[in-house]
Amino acid sequence: MGASDNLSSNLLLLRRSRRLSQASFAQELGISKSTLQEIEQGHGPTLDTLECISTRLSIPACVLIADAPVSYQANFLLRFLHGSHWLQEWSDEDLELLWGLSSQLMDLLRKYLRNHPSATFDKK
Repeated sequence: MGASDNLSSNLLLLRRSRRLSQASFAQELGISKSTLQEIEQGHGPTLDTLECISTRLSIPACVLIADAPVSYQANFLLRFLHGSHWLQEWSDEDLELLWGLSSQLMDLLRKYLRNHPSATFDKK
């Protein structure tokens, strides 16, 4: 997969896992809904747009666009989970366990989204 496809998968995964509409997620990212739609369809954004998304999500652009090694995928997921500072209270052993599980979960979610591009994570 190329950088545009990776960005598309990563943003789609993040949006669906947070159960946000395209309009709500686009607003959070500081971009238009039509721009988010284009990105989710695999069209590459401008560098300014990528920088804006990266800044708003506090995730490095290189992580968003790369079919990254497991450590970066886990970092992506940990940043997503790190909505508050509650992870700072965890022991090193527990953080290592979370890191490993995060890597496995990210791999499964990526596989699922690649095989089911119209899937959502909404409650039925």
